[in-house]
Amino acid sequence: MIRNSSTLIEKIKYGASLETPRRFLKFCLVGGGGVILNMGMLYLFTDVFGLFYLLSSIIAIEIAILNNFFWNDIWTWRDRRRKGALQFFRRLIKYNISANLSSFVGNIATLWILTSIFGWYYMYANVVGIVAGVVLNFTLNDRWTYRKGKPPKGIEE
Repeated sequence: MIRNSSTLIEKIKYGASLETPRRFLKFCLVGGGGVILNMGMLYLFTDVFGLFYLLSSIIAIEIAILNNFFWNDIWTWRDRRRKGALQFFRRLIKYNISANLSSFVGNIATLWILTSIFGWYYMYANVVGIVAGVVLNFTLNDRWTYRKGKPPKGIEE
């Protein structure tokens, strides 16, 4: 709730800026690198090492999640990081939980359904699965892992 015109200006500065679209773009750029890493690892573990594609996918997802965490931590949400080793590991755990939840809900389920039920080639199905988890993953990390601090006085979220 906005109490007066000066708090309207603060509200605009605080939350109604281009922050979210810019942050989402950064998140997607980092994620693009993660997709390339994920696809490469999926192919490597499945076609080179001969692992079952779902097991390969789980391993590839975790490798990409760790990669994406480090890039998102130093670039996408740099302004919301709290200092210290304990805070770093808290972010890492939260990010991993968020990304795994969205990956397993979006990616693994979609991969399995499209591959096992509809007969799609697993690499194509994986791309669709990745897209399915992007918005959920961004939202969880933006609202939980890298949650904003308290709004300025007089502004209620």
